[in-house]
Amino acid sequence: MPSFAQVTSSLLVLALAAQASGRKIQEKGGLRLRNLAETDDEAAAEWTYRATGVVGEEPYGPDDWYLGYPDCAGTKQTPINIAADVMGTATMQEQAIAFFPSECNSTELVFKSDFAVWQVDFSGCTDAPYLQYQGETYNLLQFHIHSPSEHVLGGAEHAAEIHLVHLKQNTTDGLLVVGIMFEVSDYGQNVELEPMWNVMDLNQDIAEEQFMAAAYSLLPATPSFTTYSGSLTTPPCTEGVRWILMSEPNYMSTWQLDNYRRAVALHEGSKVSEVGATNRPIQELNGRDVLYVSP
Repeated sequence: MPSFAQVTSSLLVLALAAQASGRKIQEKGGLRLRNLAETDDEAAAEWTYRATGVVGEEPYGPDDWYLGYPDCAGTKQTPINIAADVMGTATMQEQAIAFFPSECNSTELVFKSDFAVWQVDFSGCTDAPYLQYQGETYNLLQFHIHSPSEHVLGGAEHAAEIHLVHLKQNTTDGLLVVGIMFEVSDYGQNVELEPMWNVMDLNQDIAEEQFMAAAYSLLPATPSFTTYSGSLTTPPCTEGVRWILMSEPNYMSTWQLDNYRRAVALHEGSKVSEVGATNRPIQELNGRDVLYVSP
């Protein structure tokens, strides 16, 4: 099995060789693929995952994000190291969570250069998936991938981490993110990710079949999770985000991991680090409550 370094060794070259391609919109088989080269806020400070050459100047590297985005210096930042000795415990009855899937076929796959990720967008769904947690309903907005993982579980970094981003129903600020760790396996590709990967492969045409984004099919079989209050992991690093981190990892193939990282690195405006990574460094816990929930 290739090592993490072997999988990513060519990605830095690809990232540095990426050329400006402007705004592209392609449409085929009911799926729209967009490359958004410009950010949503042109006045926003530029940032990157790279260690910047001049401290205090744009684009800001992870250690300097706070210069353009003060919330990044907050006391409840994400990601964190989930260590056994800092966790309390609870049962599923006390921290009930339930997932309600749907087969939404009007999703968009969007490259978000302002966040350096490919994002599956559910905003066009009339019947989007949702979850219920602690008596509240949260609608799934989108999911995206960071590689390697942002959170560290028991000192272990994983190959990738998928974030399922939800918004509390009838609000504009109640964010809840479900994080799923992914490991590399050579026993086959993750079939739930295949449609997305087919579209991301820049050497292939957009897949003609409808894009069925069954996001909750990515959840592991074991329902145990860890929860805490944190933030967005990219600028503006807004706090007040409820995190649900699934305890058991899922799997993707070496090809899928390599292909994803290549697809991110090749786009204009990519913010990948010197080794092709899109994960924020671990942040201080600062006495926050971390709860492990199991059946």
